[in-house]
Amino acid sequence: MTALTVRTIDLGFGTSTVVTQSGKEFKYRTFPSIAAPLEKGKSDITAGAFSRSDVVKVDVDGVCYAVGEDVYSFVDGANESRVFNSTFIKSKQYKAVFLASLSMMADLPLDENGSKVIDLLAMGLPVNNMHLRDELNDFAKSTHVLPDGSQVVIREAWTVAQPLGGLLYYGVNSKEGLSTLLNKRILTCDPGMGTFDWLTSHGLNVFERRSGSNEYGLNKILSAVSDAAKPVFGLDLLYDTIDRAIYQKHKVLSIAGRKYPFPRCEGKFQDGTPALFGNKPISFDFSADIKRVTDSASDSLRNNVGDGQDIDLILVTGGPAEVYLKSISELYPLHAVELVPNSIVANALGIHQAAVQKADKLFAA
Repeated sequence: MTALTVRTIDLGFGTSTVVTQSGKEFKYRTFPSIAAPLEKGKSDITAGAFSRSDVVKVDVDGVCYAVGEDVYSFVDGANESRVFNSTFIKSKQYKAVFLASLSMMADLPLDENGSKVIDLLAMGLPVNNMHLRDELNDFAKSTHVLPDGSQVVIREAWTVAQPLGGLLYYGVNSKEGLSTLLNKRILTCDPGMGTFDWLTSHGLNVFERRSGSNEYGLNKILSAVSDAAKPVFGLDLLYDTIDRAIYQKHKVLSIAGRKYPFPRCEGKFQDGTPALFGNKPISFDFSADIKRVTDSASDSLRNNVGDGQDIDLILVTGGPAEVYLKSISELYPLHAVELVPNSIVANALGIHQAAVQKADKLFAA
């Protein structure tokens, strides 16, 4: 049997991950879920920037968008180019990121008409958009024209709730193995940019009444920190500036070339010299502002799930998983609360691993 071509696009509110495969080797590419509109007649101002592999230019309904790792070079405010509501999959921005994701998939096989082919495209959706999965599958299962004029034919499409991908990835990479894990009742928490999602499941059976989402995603943290920082610096901090501080290993807030310890600055830079902004001494602690959001997210979770006495394990996945871990652990002190490894891309990789197995069954006949 000819090897099946399986690809995955995990397009979330905050980041998107494209998973491709060569033999048994998975490769992935992660970038912001931002489609930056480009003014007509001004595309050439990039002076060849689109020749780089980290940015793709796509056209949706006559509007040109930039998509990719370097997309922040083409936006003044990242949040203006994001969609956080129920129109998510219907937006031009979603379609732009989707088409750009297909463009990033190299070495797709060709059919007899010269079109590229994907046998099964797996996709992730936030929990609060899962009611649109059939609509998304219908949109994906079609022929799509890429920016270079080539066509991609998607034979089958499969949409999965993003937290389930994190659970599967944890199971495949855990010492006890996926089969053992799927005999347990598990609560999987998935904080993202726009929402904080969770799934309660036994095996792959999801308990819908004990699964859900709330609005206390990372975007709320960025907003809270920006509000708290304004009287300190006299500026409306860019969300991207705060976002980078949260994700950086060394946790610094970079403003005007100065790097302040984050989320707490006690009047000194990391090298011990006085922390100044201009001539103004700087001290701040944004920990409480962050904690208020993560506590609100966790309180909403517990209101739905309950005290968890029937839950065997709690997993935390998604990009900002570490930021929410403490609040979740405090609400469930008797439970094992585990951080899913590679949490930023775990959902996408878990979905892809499941999709490979699903494709074998789907096309077995």
